Amino acid sequence: MRILGKINRQLFIGIIALPFFLIVLTVFSAQIYAGTERFEVARDVWISAYPGEENYNMGASSKLKLKGIQDMAVLDFDLSELQGKKIDSARLYLRNSGNKNRLRKIGISTVASPWVEGKSRGYFVDSIGYGATFSYSSYKRQRWAGEGSDLTDVTMGSGNTWQYHAELKSDEEGWW
Repeated sequence: MRILGKINRQLFIGIIALPFFLIVLTVFSAQIYAGTERFEVARDVWISAYPGEENYNMGASSKLKLKGIQDMAVLDFDLSELQGKKIDSARLYLRNSGNKNRLRKIGISTVASPWVEGKSRGYFVDSIGYGATFSYSSYKRQRWAGEGSDLTDVTMGSGNTWQYHAELKSDEEGWW
């Protein structure tokens, strides 16, 4: 009788614990299934709004310059494999390529217009690749949002775009 009592008690505890274990297992499995995806930049362009540089394209440059409202980067990611999935959070990692780190805040936005990356490697007009500039989404072919528009008309809340602003905190290796 005593042995049977112990077996029944253990069985009872096991039956009570089973739903809790299944809930924990389900939550743990969902976390594993959710996973983390990494996406590299598919194309990018460095754009300058500095007077006299509004039509320069740096789409083939190996670096991007961020300098407040003067020098900006437009990035594109191929996110097609995320179609139909729920995104809980996203992170953008940037690295300072120089020894000066004066950038303290960043604004991130969606872009409400298609654009061309371009072929220029420096402060030049891209008459071959027709890349995006501050004034054009495709140099001399297409304005960002109609005659007289510029990049600000399709970013940072304009044109139904999303925007996010944050303070930058770099790690010991220079990653933000």
